Amino acid sequence: MKNRYKLAILSTPYLIFILVAGFRRPISDDESIFIYGAQQISRGDYFLDGSWDHKGPLLYWLNFIAIKIPLPNFLGIAVLQGLMISGALFFLYSKLATLNFSFRAITIASIVVDVTLISVILNLDTTEGWSLPFQIVSYSILLTQLLDSKRFERSQIFISLSGVMLGSSFALVALLRVNNGFGILLASFLIFLNLRAFKKLFIFTWAASATLILAIPLVTYFASGNLFSLISRYVSYNSDYSSGMSFSRRLFGLNYFIFNYIKSPIFILVIILLCYVIYARKMVAVPVFQILSVVGVDFFAQTLSGRGNRQYIPATVASLIILSIYLLRILISSKLTQFGLIAYSIFAAYSISTLSLDNFEASWHAGYKDQIAAAQFVNDLGVKGETIYYYGPSPQSLVRSETKSISKFIYLAPVISSFSREQVQLAAELTRQVVNESPKYILRDTNSCPFETLVCYEGNEQYMSEAKALPVLREWIIKSYERKEVKGTLEVWIRK
Repeated sequence: MKNRYKLAILSTPYLIFILVAGFRRPISDDESIFIYGAQQISRGDYFLDGSWDHKGPLLYWLNFIAIKIPLPNFLGIAVLQGLMISGALFFLYSKLATLNFSFRAITIASIVVDVTLISVILNLDTTEGWSLPFQIVSYSILLTQLLDSKRFERSQIFISLSGVMLGSSFALVALLRVNNGFGILLASFLIFLNLRAFKKLFIFTWAASATLILAIPLVTYFASGNLFSLISRYVSYNSDYSSGMSFSRRLFGLNYFIFNYIKSPIFILVIILLCYVIYARKMVAVPVFQILSVVGVDFFAQTLSGRGNRQYIPATVASLIILSIYLLRILISSKLTQFGLIAYSIFAAYSISTLSLDNFEASWHAGYKDQIAAAQFVNDLGVKGETIYYYGPSPQSLVRSETKSISKFIYLAPVISSFSREQVQLAAELTRQVVNESPKYILRDTNSCPFETLVCYEGNEQYMSEAKALPVLREWIIKSYERKEVKGTLEVWIRK
């Protein structure tokens, strides 16, 4: 019991960090869309038919639960996500303890995990952050098998539980963002290949649990008549999102992601440990290759969209963390513990240098104040009870003021994305919605293209010009509305 208490304490530093930081954190573009979806659920839109986004339904329900926690600045998101990750880390550390890792070694591993997570998770409310707990659990099970296969196959109950946890993890991640589940799928397959007994039991429990979890939203959406809407957004649009890239765009995205990936501190640590293990000829070829293959699949999955965004990196760090722990075990078993400590010290120094505390001050605190001011501006307009339309890339001001837009297109991407097969229809639908409702106010985010601009190229080949995609809507707004005032990043238009 005493050891479990110590492991529980080791599982909490990241949770404490995001709770402290979360009191004054701004909401990113993507976060505001996810929170808005959760607010729509609170308004009765359980199937998100009244708001358009292309992420999995579980993402919005997690946000719905989180925003119901009565804390300021949507701190419930940090609480829920932090508790989930802490639980997954406790699972990992408990596995290490059963594998005869010393408490000292587990403590070193926990420092690696905490510094890594703090370094790479820029925004809390992301698909990568929500999927991390399930990835950590899944890769911990793979690590357990690779380090002690005999113990792993000690009972049918243990194999069954492993199958259920892996199958459930894959299904839950698939309902968040399917790219993040590719590594779990490979880890499950490798575990199946490595099994010498209970293969049928493992595959049955894995498939049964995954099928059950995936069936729940599919049946629910089908019964409500919203299944086609779910498929068209989550499956079709994401397929277009990935396949609509030019070769040059994919190459740029891959290069950009590699550059950001190299800056990830856990990557540096793994390279240091891997090189030394190979040099010392202590490499255990098959297990290391298997974990490396999971790392590679995680990396490849995050490049499918053709973007190299740094926020995708958290989806790959779980497998790197597991690899670093496996390499640490090799060093410890080879009585190279001192080198392991030196390597981890270098890692810690490098990691701290990547935290960019000045950037935290500039983006977190200043951004927070700007968003609060924008939300207060919306409230001061007296739009509650009035019809409004929000035109822009992300609805931070609406989220913070709990204001609802008349259109389900809470951001512009789906209606101006040239790669989408339904772009023309979606743009026409948006135009009809706004014209038919004729809202009293239109709030334009100044990060979008001005209504009067005839040519507005965003510098991104994924998107059409807004002016080209929405000519009728923009012309109607200019004729029917007049600009009232501008405050920060918000431009207010009122009906003539």
